[in-house]
Amino acid sequence: MIKRWTLYLIILITISAFAGCSNNNDPLEVFQHYCKAWEDMNYKNIYEIVSAENQQELTEENFVKAYELFYEGIQAEEIRIDLSDDEIVEEGDTAKIPFTVQVKIPEGTLTFSSSMEATRSAEGTWAILWDFPLIWEDLEAGDNITRSWSKPTRGEIYDRNGSSLAHNGFVIQIGMVPGRLGNMRNEMISALADNFNLSEQYIQDRLALPWVGEDTFVDMIKVPMERLGDVRALYNRNPGVTYREIKERVYPYGASAAHLTGYMSYPTESELESLIPIGFTSDDKIGRTGLESYLNERLQGIPGLTIAIRSNDGKEKKILFEKETVHGENVTLNIDAPLQQKLYAQMAGESGMATVMDHQSGEILALVSAPAYDPNSFILGLSSSQYNQLENDENKPLLNRFANTYSPGSSFKPLTAAIGLDSGTVDLNDSINIQGAQWQPDDSWGNHFVTRVNEINGSIDMETAMIYSDNIYFANLALQIGDGTFQNMAENFGIGKSMALLYPIKTSQLANESTINNEVLLADTGYGQGEVLVNILTLPKAYSSFVNNGNVIEPVLIRDEGLAPTKVSAISSETADAVYKMLEKTISLPHATGYGAYISGKTLAGKTGTAEIPAPHDASIKEELGWFVVLDLDENTPYATAMMLENVKGKGGSGYTVSKVKAFIQSYTK
Repeated sequence: MIKRWTLYLIILITISAFAGCSNNNDPLEVFQHYCKAWEDMNYKNIYEIVSAENQQELTEENFVKAYELFYEGIQAEEIRIDLSDDEIVEEGDTAKIPFTVQVKIPEGTLTFSSSMEATRSAEGTWAILWDFPLIWEDLEAGDNITRSWSKPTRGEIYDRNGSSLAHNGFVIQIGMVPGRLGNMRNEMISALADNFNLSEQYIQDRLALPWVGEDTFVDMIKVPMERLGDVRALYNRNPGVTYREIKERVYPYGASAAHLTGYMSYPTESELESLIPIGFTSDDKIGRTGLESYLNERLQGIPGLTIAIRSNDGKEKKILFEKETVHGENVTLNIDAPLQQKLYAQMAGESGMATVMDHQSGEILALVSAPAYDPNSFILGLSSSQYNQLENDENKPLLNRFANTYSPGSSFKPLTAAIGLDSGTVDLNDSINIQGAQWQPDDSWGNHFVTRVNEINGSIDMETAMIYSDNIYFANLALQIGDGTFQNMAENFGIGKSMALLYPIKTSQLANESTINNEVLLADTGYGQGEVLVNILTLPKAYSSFVNNGNVIEPVLIRDEGLAPTKVSAISSETADAVYKMLEKTISLPHATGYGAYISGKTLAGKTGTAEIPAPHDASIKEELGWFVVLDLDENTPYATAMMLENVKGKGGSGYTVSKVKAFIQSYTK
């Protein structure tokens, strides 16, 4: 018997002499040759040192193939052979050398222990007495390796009350079986085409495909389960028009939550490069937009894997590796689906965005972009012409507006007021006296003037300026505050800071370069023009400070039970109370700009805003964005609602948006 330490010494001596082919005059030398060829996955070199008897039984081609089938089957990346702790036994013309094999595969490491038996010929050379278990223990001729993936169930998306926004449901796949149509073939082709917006030529072409037989189910179109009655009516006329239910992703709230949920589609070739190694295939859809995309890893789960040896009759003999399936995580949002529907309904036919946030907890109850599309249509199958129609629609239904930023106009003025009061720049009794509709401090501004929307003259204090939405007052106030103080305190409201949402919404800004670098820009910033840009959640977040003792509440989309709302102090409670009272009068007083939202018996506080922006096709033409942000103080509906509508010029400006928001408030108050 040769001890382990003796073997190491011998191997160190023989390694220096070993290169390529050797004389194999020692069992340890042949073992070293064997290990090197195995680790290099050079199976032809192993064949060179197996016994003559083995070579007579198995050709080199079949020998190499046996190794390749196994190690390619398990996707071996690296092989390492180590001597085991057992003793090496050499008796006469035979030797047994124990070893341990470690094989690295993409999912982990496989190991087994065995021993190599060598024999000495009459000429004194040593060779391996080979059999299939030397490839892997328990392996036999005819066995093969299977890698079986177990697909996870995709997680579903729910609203706060457990209603599904995206779930794994069923759709109807309509098809035809030619042999059942009989003499009604043409009649049923026409009926199918008329009922499901297909061309008769398309149906004829499908039926003429070379793989179609008389009893073949030829799929034509997928439709939602709501169309089952229509399909059955055709089936009752002739069973040649038939259907089957298939599993698909379903979006029950359709267009109203489209930009929030997003949709799924088949992966691209480049995406498959990372998906195939972890068990997904080209048939497995992935999140393409919205939460389906941004939460894709959480939703999709991780496929399970079983690597096993199977006999040639298909029976599983031995499991080499097993990884459990991790099903996708269900995600619950703070969204209230019926409220989401009501908000979207008020924006029908309009382009814009809107949100509802609980101003006490920060929970986002609705988040809408309009117009939208039906995400189910992407699951059921859009033709290229249908997709092009969506993409080229001048109203841009594929554009997610709530993920972008826009000029807020006068809806920004409450923040300027709060900064002015809290910094001690002004108090509620301070006023300015400016006559006329336009103003500039001196002629250094050239042709740039601040223009009043409502011409008011005489002494104007902050409350009057807020109620009448006076641009000149707030331009003056911004100049008094100064750029440094304005920027620093604007950050307290979240301006310029990204939101902690699991949804990428563009960050608001005060100026393009993060610095207000001139007096004109500072003045325009004071009334929400200039370079100020906000997303739809910026203002509800900022306005929440006016009803939370000066604390802004961070908006939260994903529902996490038991977590307290995140509050950050922005202004003093005294300042918050003062601004709130002005916003309440902006709605409750008949001559105020927000009076169109007044509802008897309802306590509301808010601010309108009309922002001028250059038209996309011609910068010399000015378009208008109409904003309205309103706080509902009812304890059962503590909502901060914000809505922005595009192209309100000629419709009444921000007053048009006010009417939409009022109708929405009345719809949820019922």
